[in-house]
Amino acid sequence: MLNITQPALSRSIAQFEAECGVRLFDRNRRGLTETVLGSGIIAEAQGLLAHAERLGLSMRRRIDAQSGSIALGAGPLAAELILPGLLSRFARERPAVQIETVIDAASALFVQLRRGRIELCIVSRLVVPPDIDMVVRPTADVRLAFLVRTGHPLAGRAGLSIADLAPYPIATGAKGNDIFFQSDGGLRAPATTITCENFTILEKVTRTSDAIWLSSPDALMQGTPLLPLDVIEWRAARQDLCVVHPAGVTLSPLARVVMAELVPAAKQS
Repeated sequence: MLNITQPALSRSIAQFEAECGVRLFDRNRRGLTETVLGSGIIAEAQGLLAHAERLGLSMRRRIDAQSGSIALGAGPLAAELILPGLLSRFARERPAVQIETVIDAASALFVQLRRGRIELCIVSRLVVPPDIDMVVRPTADVRLAFLVRTGHPLAGRAGLSIADLAPYPIATGAKGNDIFFQSDGGLRAPATTITCENFTILEKVTRTSDAIWLSSPDALMQGTPLLPLDVIEWRAARQDLCVVHPAGVTLSPLARVVMAELVPAAKQS
């Protein structure tokens, strides 16, 4: 365990005894016998060696991203699309890793990043300010659509225009979507009347009223009774997702694994 020869070990023990003014062993013709003081010191040293070995193993596991902890954030849409696949993969392949997730609006997540409470976050590219002092890396893009309940007055109608949506409440999961979408590729959207960061609430509101939910069909659970409207201008609408993390900060091994996993997780969700 010590990787040291017997003569070198004997010299080290003798030097320790001389420097500390103690005797660890009684030496006689039969060899060495631990003194009472030496027995206690040796037991403590053995504990330190065992701790050092465990520390080395723990460090290797952390470097290999097989243990440790990470805190990451996600906007509502990214949480629905990416987190289930990402967390499932970690549970299968890295069961010792502790993951804390924070689901919130992008502006709140950026505050958490600056305070060091989360290491990275996954949000819509549209809600990232162009002058943000952070690293922004694209991960995936998702479909967008106006979703309604079965039985909605507009359900099943082909070739709708934005004007056809005007009489109904528009629900979104992020503030200012109407502004962002108007500036993204020339797409126009009616003004938002219901804003909520909780997708479960938005799904219930849409399912039980004539509200129209601007979201991604990919975020819906299988069997959810909501339908995308055929709005001509939005037939090919998509939204980019990205990862944001502080500039000039070295990412942990776990964070680098998350970065590498994000695109596959998004595609498989």
